[in-house]
Amino acid sequence: MDTIDIKIDFQSPPRETRQAIENKFVEKATRAGAIKAHVLKKKGHWTYDAEFADTEKAALFAAGLTNAIGAVLKVEIKPNSNDAEN
Repeated sequence: MDTIDIKIDFQSPPRETRQAIENKFVEKATRAGAIKAHVLKKKGHWTYDAEFADTEKAALFAAGLTNAIGAVLKVEIKPNSNDAEN
């Protein structure tokens, strides 16, 4: 099974809204079918990361994000199993 990893890089949001934005992202990604969702935080920079097992759910989530934020997303598809074992 492959997983689809959607990552979005943005400047860190204003301090007073950080927790709300992080919670909203994780909640929406989970509701859309993500098996993992979190925010990687670095000084002045955040990466929003959602991992899906279902390609269709990942595509719908990515399309929704693209429309909402008007940005191009980086999508990675990674094999979840070792091909040598198959």
